[in-house]
Formats: sequence, C-alpha cells, structure tokens
Amino acid sequence: MLFLDQMEGALLSKVMEAMRSVAQETVEGKIPGWKRTHPNDEKGQSMYLESMIVLIGLIDKQTG
Repeated sequence: MLFLDQMEGALLSKVMEAMRSVAQETVEGKIPGWKRTHPNDEKGQSMYLESMIVLIGLIDKQTG
C-alpha cells in the first residue's frame, strides 16, 4: 500500500509523477497493462484504460 497522505513533499511529488507517467503511457499503449495479461478481455481492457484516465485526472487535480 502507498500511504500518500503520510508522505513528505519531495517523495510524494516523485511518487505522484511516477504514477502519472505509468498511467499516461498505459493509455498511450506504451505499457500493455491489462491487455498483456488478459488479451481477449476487451471490456476489461476498456475499463482498465478508463480507470487510468480517471487516475490521471485525479493526479492532475491534486498536483495542479
């Protein structure tokens, strides 16, 4: 688990940046994510990508 609310400024910033980067690269297809482990699950892949987009939005909202 990541306890983001207990992290200090610099570390929190780096963790959020890493999470956003992975989420963005997943949406762009650079990281296969769900598709690699469940290649025939189109609905699951769609839900996975939607959750990555939501995560990116939440990170952007939090980090300004």
